Amino acid sequence: LNAVDLDMVRSLYKYSKHWNSQNNLKSVYFKGAGGKAFCAGGDIRSLYDAKFSDDSEERTILHDFFRDEYRMDYALCNMKPLQVCLYNGIVMGGGVGISIHSPVKIATDNSLFAMPETYIGFFCDVGGTHFLPRLEALGTYLALTGDRVKGADLVKTGIATNFIPADQIEAFEQEYFEGVTADSTHDDIRAIIAKYSQAPNEEPIDNLEKINKAFSHKKVEEIYAALGDMGSDEWAEKTLKTLSKMSPISVKVVNESLIRGADLSLKDCFIQEFRMSQRFMAGKEFFEGVRAALVDKDHKAQWSHKSIEEVTDDEVQSYFEPLENDLEL
Repeated sequence: LNAVDLDMVRSLYKYSKHWNSQNNLKSVYFKGAGGKAFCAGGDIRSLYDAKFSDDSEERTILHDFFRDEYRMDYALCNMKPLQVCLYNGIVMGGGVGISIHSPVKIATDNSLFAMPETYIGFFCDVGGTHFLPRLEALGTYLALTGDRVKGADLVKTGIATNFIPADQIEAFEQEYFEGVTADSTHDDIRAIIAKYSQAPNEEPIDNLEKINKAFSHKKVEEIYAALGDMGSDEWAEKTLKTLSKMSPISVKVVNESLIRGADLSLKDCFIQEFRMSQRFMAGKEFFEGVRAALVDKDHKAQWSHKSIEEVTDDEVQSYFEPLENDLEL
């Protein structure tokens, strides 16, 4: 579903530089091919294969992919042309990185957003440590559980900026492509988008009050305790069951990354994330998660820790330590 591979990353980085040099180019429109997904994530299977390869050149992707992906993501969000992204389908992982920092993100009835990295023993990267903490308790909930947000709820949560009904996308795109010219301002382009956009209903997203109550805590142990204190509440029980399937080290590292990211610039978040990515690439957790989810598909990952209580603070902090100078992003 439109997975992002290293060649695509490098092409997009090259194009972003070219687009920035074109004074007559006023907007760049991103949409996924095939109609099912914007982009469902990075090509993590290639990372798994490289980890166990005897070819040292092939293993360089474990460093190169993240270095180049984060540079590409940062370059896209600093373009002069107005970046417009259409979420008419699934958007996860690497697809989030390409688009989430865009000034215009359009959700439709078909949108499905998630960052399920804790399920594969990884962390919410591609700038996730920047935008998720700015969603406050909801961001922590989405990061730790990998829960999905659909349709107009993307606008309610602040993930998307606009909602256009799926049956209006064709008409919108026709006016966008015909109406945007070399003389268009960003306000002109936004006016076209606004013409087709609809405000979501005023109903809060499901279980938001409970999410705020449990996931506003800073420590993972406190979050779990708050969920447990809800007793036989069906949502709380389901959430705890979901968390029990996630990598304990990932859950605690992700939580720490959001606490740190809340006070960092986007650029500094990418620097932090690159350090984290290299610690995960050097370890076993991510590769066990990929094995269970995508290779053997038994969905029975054997995590390095049986519970969050086994994960020490020192182990969590080690994921954030600077790399050797020549390895930093």
